[in-house]
Amino acid sequence: MKNYFNDPNVYSLNVCDKHGAGFPLSESGEERIELLNGKWNFKFFAAATMLELNPSEWEEIDVPSNWQLKGYGKPIYSNIKYPSPIATGASLPKINAEENPCGVYMRTFTIDSKDGDIHINFCANSGAELYINGKFVGYSEDTFDYQEYDITPFVKVGENEVKIVVYRYTTGSYLEDQDMWRISGLFRDVTLIFLPKVRIADIYAYSELDDNFENAKLHIQCKVHIDKHVEVPATHLKAELIDAEGSVVSSAIVQIPKSKKGENTTVKFAQKIDDTRLWSSEDPYLYKLRMTLTTVEHEN
Repeated sequence: MKNYFNDPNVYSLNVCDKHGAGFPLSESGEERIELLNGKWNFKFFAAATMLELNPSEWEEIDVPSNWQLKGYGKPIYSNIKYPSPIATGASLPKINAEENPCGVYMRTFTIDSKDGDIHINFCANSGAELYINGKFVGYSEDTFDYQEYDITPFVKVGENEVKIVVYRYTTGSYLEDQDMWRISGLFRDVTLIFLPKVRIADIYAYSELDDNFENAKLHIQCKVHIDKHVEVPATHLKAELIDAEGSVVSSAIVQIPKSKKGENTTVKFAQKIDDTRLWSSEDPYLYKLRMTLTTVEHEN
């Protein structure tokens, strides 16, 4: 037990930067992921002071789910009152560890190769420690948003073990005093992400309409990651805007500036879109933005 749940100076450790939703695609258009949903080994502890990372016996629990809905503890619905384990007075924001339930999740997974980077992505309510093959990877209290970690240095080709310790309350629970159900666990997908060494790390796009609401300018900001262990290749980024009928209405290709190993490069550019079809509740028309990164390993 790292006791980070009771340290107001620690909100997260070793988490990856936030990025736009979605996962990288293979050349055939399939997501490069593996879902770890299903039956996990599970051990519930009524108090954090009782926690054992390696219990002698396991039970099973569904992932994703909330453990209170599986018979472990009780769900709490509150509005203006904090749940009892959160202390008051001079000890704020201390959490009473003897009244802070926690659960240990464990399962194995297999890695066929390590040609690229491997991340794990999950959501835990309200704080979680991650261990891969018995080694501590990181911690986060980002309750209702994803937590993502680079586990490349911790995994090996073959069978691996993932273990996640979830705490019901953390010092960050003070930021969540609202009328909601207080329930805990791994409540969304647990996903392995297989990333190329050179990749699109993040995309931010927004549109700007002209005064007549007829034409638009699409602004794109894209961050490209180049791993520190690979030679920096020539890199080209292609942006395509596709209408609802599947036709490409605008495209652009930009060259990514050369950068040092291990450095991220951010490029910004804009595309003009004529005769823009606007979205409304009566006509919920949507465009699709497709970003393709191409690397040329040996370019003069």
